[in-house]
Amino acid sequence: MAASMPQSLHPEIEILLNKIINMELRASYVYFSVTYCFSHEDTTLKHFINFSRDISEKKKQHAETFLQFLIKRGGCPVLENIIKPEMSNWLDGLHALQEGLAMEKTINENLLQLYDKAKHKDPHLSNFLDSEFLEEQVKIIRLFGEHITKLKRLGLADKC
Repeated sequence: MAASMPQSLHPEIEILLNKIINMELRASYVYFSVTYCFSHEDTTLKHFINFSRDISEKKKQHAETFLQFLIKRGGCPVLENIIKPEMSNWLDGLHALQEGLAMEKTINENLLQLYDKAKHKDPHLSNFLDSEFLEEQVKIIRLFGEHITKLKRLGLADKC
């Protein structure tokens, strides 16, 4: 039985995949920071804490899925240092959500850039992005937007 050779990646696509992997890992780290910043005993933000913990885990899973895809296709993972969040002590929940929304929009822009390259150079990757990430990323952005809107409407922006 012959060993199967992985399909090679275009160098530009491999660079973009590594960039997204690192962005997803950083996002996971930031949301992990948010989770525990608001978990101290004088905070009663159970739903907010669960949301940030769940998003942190989801982002880590995204990075792992991209890593597996990269390796399967013969690419080489290039993991960078994860820079700590600028805010190690988040001002409030609204600020943390707004930072998260901005980060998710940046990830989405990079996913769309990768998808655009893949449409022309790598149909397998294009299908992978379409089926695994693009719609889910839009849902994540929408979820952040909904939470921000709810906090503002309830007047809780500075209380969580």
